Order: sequence, then structure tokens, then C-alpha cells
Amino acid sequence: MNPEVFHDLSDKLSLSLINEDCSLYKSVMHVPVRLERTSSDVSTLKTDAELEEHFTHHSKAIRSQGITAISRDVTTNEQISRDMAWFTCDVKMMSTDREVKAAFEATFHIRSQDNRWGLYFIHSSPTHLNWVSGLTAERPMERAN
Repeated sequence: MNPEVFHDLSDKLSLSLINEDCSLYKSVMHVPVRLERTSSDVSTLKTDAELEEHFTHHSKAIRSQGITAISRDVTTNEQISRDMAWFTCDVKMMSTDREVKAAFEATFHIRSQDNRWGLYFIHSSPTHLNWVSGLTAERPMERAN
């Protein structure tokens, strides 16, 4: 599998959140989308309406912190099958030239469905997923020096 497929999805995901573009956000997802905070805390966005609600919270959280760039640096990846792969990344959220949120690890599972690659499973830190889901008002932590 060409890693550019993931990088393209990652770039579109970032742009959709920063630019509040729900259509672009939905174009990189395959519903149902599973969000895993821990192995025992999994939620599933089963409908477009649930995905749109999650997007609204996520983009609001991004805007509230002045985030202007999101990078995902791949640390490991594996092709599961011809049409499935996963990528573990260090995720950084920045405002202009400083990190707004301490870097965190996330794993993104992608698959090809109807001749289109999309995200269908995301494992991320509980703090981050609760924040972007609107479950907590906790502000992201500044990176310690």
C-alpha cells in the first residue's frame, strides 16, 4: 500500500477540521467510525448525523484553541490486507509556530470501500477524544519545556 494514501487522508482530515468543512471531513471517513479511548471505552459513530455532531464538537474545540495546523508523523504502520492498513502517529496541533497541545499518539485504521480509502477506526488518548467529542471542557495542555 502506498503511504501517500494515508498522508492524503491525514491532510484532508486536518484541513476539514481547521476550515470547518464537514463535507471534506465526511469524505475521509467510512461510517460506522469507531473511536477508542481505551480497550474498554469505545464509541461508534453509526450514522452521518452522529459523524456530523462529532465533527461539530471537534472543529469547535480546534477553533477555540486557535489551532492552525495539525501534523501526523507516522511512527509505525502495517498493511493488514490489500484494502486495509493502520498507521500509528505522533499528532501535533499548532497555532502559527507553537504547539498548542502536547503531542500525543494516535492510531488510524483505514480501508478501501467503494473504491475510496477512508478512516474507520481511531485509537487516541482519552483526554484528546473526550475534548474533541465535547465530553470535557478541559483545555489542551501546553508542552512542557
